[in-house]
Amino acid sequence: MPQPISGRPFALGRTLTSLVLSALLPAQLLPAQAISRTSQPEATPATSTQPLSDQDRRILHLLNRFTFGPTPDEVAEIHSLGPKGIDKWFDLQLHPDRLPLTDDDHTLQARLAEFPSLNLPPDQLIGRFPSNGIIRQAADNKIPAPDDPYLYAIYSHHIQQFKEKQAKKAEEKSDKQAQQPGVAANSAPNMAAGSTMSTPSESQTGESITTAGKEAAPRKELVDNSDRDRARPRYEEVLFHSVVDLPPDKRLQRILYMPTAEFEQLNRGLKPPQRLQLTEGFNPEQRELFADLENPTRAVIFELQAQRLYREIYSSHQLQEVMTAFWLNHFNIYLHKNDETPYYLTSFERDVIRPRALGNFEDLLVATAESPAMLLYLDNSSSTGPDSKVAERQKERQAEGIAKKNTPPGLNENYGRELMELHTLGVNGGYTQKDVTEVSKILTGWTVDHPQLGGDTTFDENRHEPGTKIVMGHKFKEDGMKEGLKLLHMLATSPATAHFISSELAIAFVSDNPPQTLVDRMAKSFESHDGNIAEVLKTLIHSPEFWAPAAYQAKVKTPLEYVVSAVRASNAQVTNPQPLINWLNQLGMPLYACIPPTGYSDKANEWVSTGELVTRMNFALSLANNKLNGITTQWPSTTDEAPDQSANQSIESLQAKLIPTGVSEKTRAAVLTEVEGQSPSPSQITPQSATPKPKNYNPAAAQQQAQQQQQAQIAALLLGSPEFQRR
Repeated sequence: MPQPISGRPFALGRTLTSLVLSALLPAQLLPAQAISRTSQPEATPATSTQPLSDQDRRILHLLNRFTFGPTPDEVAEIHSLGPKGIDKWFDLQLHPDRLPLTDDDHTLQARLAEFPSLNLPPDQLIGRFPSNGIIRQAADNKIPAPDDPYLYAIYSHHIQQFKEKQAKKAEEKSDKQAQQPGVAANSAPNMAAGSTMSTPSESQTGESITTAGKEAAPRKELVDNSDRDRARPRYEEVLFHSVVDLPPDKRLQRILYMPTAEFEQLNRGLKPPQRLQLTEGFNPEQRELFADLENPTRAVIFELQAQRLYREIYSSHQLQEVMTAFWLNHFNIYLHKNDETPYYLTSFERDVIRPRALGNFEDLLVATAESPAMLLYLDNSSSTGPDSKVAERQKERQAEGIAKKNTPPGLNENYGRELMELHTLGVNGGYTQKDVTEVSKILTGWTVDHPQLGGDTTFDENRHEPGTKIVMGHKFKEDGMKEGLKLLHMLATSPATAHFISSELAIAFVSDNPPQTLVDRMAKSFESHDGNIAEVLKTLIHSPEFWAPAAYQAKVKTPLEYVVSAVRASNAQVTNPQPLINWLNQLGMPLYACIPPTGYSDKANEWVSTGELVTRMNFALSLANNKLNGITTQWPSTTDEAPDQSANQSIESLQAKLIPTGVSEKTRAAVLTEVEGQSPSPSQITPQSATPKPKNYNPAAAQQQAQQQQQAQIAALLLGSPEFQRR
């Protein structure tokens, strides 16, 4: 079985890696294919049992650009729509609400049902999975305990952890001071032994966070378990077996009400199979509670990343998902900006981006500007006008000699700059630094109400900069929050914005350096249709530049596109997307984790390098050989009619499945060389050809296993080929 490629590559590194590098670094992968609507295709250097028709080539080109990788069902669907199938399919994709549910959609719904909290608004989500800020406030009795008995236990667990950390820090500080000559050591307060979270009374009002399908559990106060003998031999195993055999409801209750130290000891000792055993039989709400007990923020992040991958893999609304990914990158927000960002990002994608991904650009721009996630990420929530009421009061206090603490942060220009440079006009959009300052003044007062509690956007008149502002020659009279809405309208309808957005779309869906004629045509459509995104996309696919020979396979897949398209092409069944999340981290494109507001690059030069390609090939090997926990691939075995199918025949059949556009003779030769050099053919696997076999040795089973390994190896090599890495 093929092993991961290390620093000393085996045949794959010597042949296919160099082939991929030479193919992806130049401007063209192969001699261009003609895919026009009228002319016949040129002879293709790629090989296939049945050469592609012009219609098939155009279908695959379309699907490679506007889905996360073509599937046989999608190709068949477009064929079924008749001679104008491409146009009909695209029009349907522009209106996802008109699409009938497919088997994949039902699979998607089942996967998403595992995350019931995904539908919660930020304030409820942050209460259901308490952030660090929530835990700090609960520990200080600034917010009450939740009514739900299970959530109360979870809060108690995390408060205990918080207080232990605080006590440890205080002790370390005291020890450090004691070691300094001439400095008396301050007595450190024992925060771990301090007051616990306030308990809500029976008459407390407010919405309780409940868990469906559970029995009521008795409330318990946290028990300090610091004196337990943690060195007790095999205590974790004893503890695990005392829990795992309980019915799911009782098991969850036992886990939630363990003393903190006991749970931590159990959790640290769990092996992956034991973790599965511990949560076996849990319903979705119970699994969320267990994840909440382990790490609330990590649970929110996992669900956010998991639902995104599930949608991109399974949804029949592929154009909507592609455009959702495009706008999430365009309006990038860094996941780890602060404690609250993961909770706001869930709503940002669900309520702001996805519903508007194919709608009107101005609506999308306003929705992102009003989003707490964006206001917090680019610091506009803390921006204060230099002449605002808040600033003036602070100046008066300072003049009177009153305490100078809590000085207003002043004007912050981060969002004003990125609004013009990245979101609308573009870096060459004709604005100046003075315009950035004026835009930032207009947007003062746009803030977030109690972000630590998941509050919504609000307008604070006291922090808004008064007076008239002038941006790029346009005068904005003082008008509160309406100033900002008028500004956003001006930016959304600017010709520079039409050109910039059209250029970004052309780069994403045509080539890294799209023809200027195409960008100009799309910009004109943008303006004439008032920023209607669907109309701009229609202009794109009805343009000759989209179908030109130079555009065919001209784009190199980003890591996200590569990983998702490999899963879709393999028809892999995914019940646990965590390995995919981990591989995206290794490939340098962690979901929602691009730090600069520019987002990830869509151009090849950012993603093509020897190290990058080796990592992609290692992912392909892991995927094809079922080395990813919770992700299963099944490759076809030889039929009775062809029990000794040659490696070359296997390459041919798998290539038709994974890369229907075909592969070059160089790729085929490199894959064949690797396969023949790494393993014997199935017919060579006999009892006499290897070491002594056990008594129950089955030659037919051994031959079948060898063939399956060979099929998986070929599939991995094809997924690592230059043809698959382009779209």
